[in-house]
Amino acid sequence: YIAFVTDVNQCSPECQNTNFVIEFVPSSLEHSAEVNYGCSSQAGNTIILTPINAAGSVLYSIGGAFQASGIFTNVATGIYNTTVIDANGCSSSVMVEVESISPLTLNLQSKQNATCSLNNGAVVLVATGGQLPYTYTLTNIFTNQQYTNNTGVFNGLPAGAYSSAVLDASGCLNNNCGIIPILNILKNCQPLQICKTLEENNLSIFPNPASKSATLSFDHTPDTAFNLIITDMNGKIVFEKSNLLFDTFDLDITNFSTGTYVVNIFDQLNNQRLMRRLVVVSE
Repeated sequence: YIAFVTDVNQCSPECQNTNFVIEFVPSSLEHSAEVNYGCSSQAGNTIILTPINAAGSVLYSIGGAFQASGIFTNVATGIYNTTVIDANGCSSSVMVEVESISPLTLNLQSKQNATCSLNNGAVVLVATGGQLPYTYTLTNIFTNQQYTNNTGVFNGLPAGAYSSAVLDASGCLNNNCGIIPILNILKNCQPLQICKTLEENNLSIFPNPASKSATLSFDHTPDTAFNLIITDMNGKIVFEKSNLLFDTFDLDITNFSTGTYVVNIFDQLNNQRLMRRLVVVSE
């Protein structure tokens, strides 16, 4: 640039004209774009824009109108050209993709019952969808003992009934896998007193088959509480009660579908078990 001065009479000073240069200084403005995913379809997807080296107030856009906040909620899947502009008019642009994330699901892949009152049961849970990494949790509903890992593989489990859940990186939870019963199989055990005690305690069900109700009789040690779980032939729990002290127990089966069920009795340590079959018939 060349600078010079003239007055109203178009007179100029005797000094030489002054030359000067205005150099271009690149803007240091940048910004980051983060995507937080919701737990169901696109509902809850959020884009968060954070400016770096911004001067003064900042305006934000993800391809539409500018706004004063860098948080954009309920964003659909797609590719967005995000932009921030500071008070000096400097701008920064970053492309960001909001991916299509399937809902978080949880399934029981396999289960191994415990044997001979040992802690050798096993459960394998598999999650799909959501955002990695996963955190799996297995909880014994009788003792409240909780097991947590990032693989879904649980070994060394005692007999009992377990609830399951998975949490993904976005904080989404799925606990719809239901109750997982791990039975204590006493077949071919060494002759331990704990097994003999169960064999001597006679559990009877009358009538059997039954249509409306059945009476469970169990000659157990006095003042010893037991847990009762009834499952169908697929292992699904249809009835459960804890801390029972009974010689006889009247079971209402009017809401049971016709079929064969397994009546299981556990002690409070969940390492003793007695099992009988119950057949429910229509009237």
